Amino acid sequence: GTLMSETRIEQGAHHGLYRRWHANGQLAKEQQMVDGKAHGPSQAFHEDGSLQARVQMEEGQVLKSEYWEQGEKQP
Repeated sequence: GTLMSETRIEQGAHHGLYRRWHANGQLAKEQQMVDGKAHGPSQAFHEDGSLQARVQMEEGQVLKSEYWEQGEKQP
């Protein structure tokens, strides 16, 4: 098998770094979790490895987000 995702669970809730991969093995998403809610910086990637999104989260709520199309240059 191929690793699809990894996370740490404490007292029944995601806590710490959560990561998920595309079927081709490229990292798809990376996000910090606190007590089961997204908290802090989060990034998503296209299947080719280029950056798709950068999001700042606070207790599961989006504070700021930026998105890019596949192949588009990021700042």
